[in-house]
Amino acid sequence: MPDADRPLLATRDVSFGFPERPEFLKPVTLELRAGQCWGLIGPNGAGKSTLLRLLAGLASPSGGTMQLNGIDLATVPMRERARRIAFLPQHMPRDLANSALDVVLMGRYPHRTLGLFESAEDITIARRCLTLTDAEPFAERPLATLSGGEAQRVHLAAALAQSPSILLLDEPTAALDLRHQLTIFTLLRQLAQRDGLAVVVVTHDLNLAARFCTHVLLLNDGRTIATGIPSAVLTPAVLEQVYAVRIAQVSTPGDDHCWLLPLAPTEDVR
Repeated sequence: MPDADRPLLATRDVSFGFPERPEFLKPVTLELRAGQCWGLIGPNGAGKSTLLRLLAGLASPSGGTMQLNGIDLATVPMRERARRIAFLPQHMPRDLANSALDVVLMGRYPHRTLGLFESAEDITIARRCLTLTDAEPFAERPLATLSGGEAQRVHLAAALAQSPSILLLDEPTAALDLRHQLTIFTLLRQLAQRDGLAVVVVTHDLNLAARFCTHVLLLNDGRTIATGIPSAVLTPAVLEQVYAVRIAQVSTPGDDHCWLLPLAPTEDVR
């Protein structure tokens, strides 16, 4: 049985580098617990996607430790890791001839015990996940015929079909319209609070992070700038130093939530 007091996934002083940038990601310490929805934010090139790949076990850190339920992540077999961690990268294939349902059923592979054949339960779970992401109407259509936003919702459904305890998403709403951005972030918050998942989502939309995430981690140039609850991190005083943009906090009538409004660059951008 998992220890209720132990994080589902924990990093301590994890760093990472490329041959041309050996000290790209400076030491990051992070604990992901059930019921939390983390927003991973920062400018382009800050290290967000790199950190997400480390959390997924798809890259090996150059320093520090990573533990999945108290076990060294590198020692967890790939199939077992896939049962616990679902990872959705920024770019997924869209030119597949497979139907949307077949794509989602691929997410059930780590749980299959009868070889390549899906069970009735697999199909039920896949269709439920398509419904959750508002993708059920095109379940039988080839993925290649879908728009970018529709295909993104199908791939998210496939990640959910893994039935993970940890969900890692890299800009899952980048191609979505306003309605579906809100729908997906509402779903992510529900998965955390209602179903006990630990969710980490990379996003450039600070307002979505402020509204739906329980915690945020702000990166810049591979360094952790701030971490904590959104109201403590997502302030003009913190963000203006990182984004070099003047930011105003605006409230709307009947809403106790403050919205972040970028006004102008604080320096000449060439």
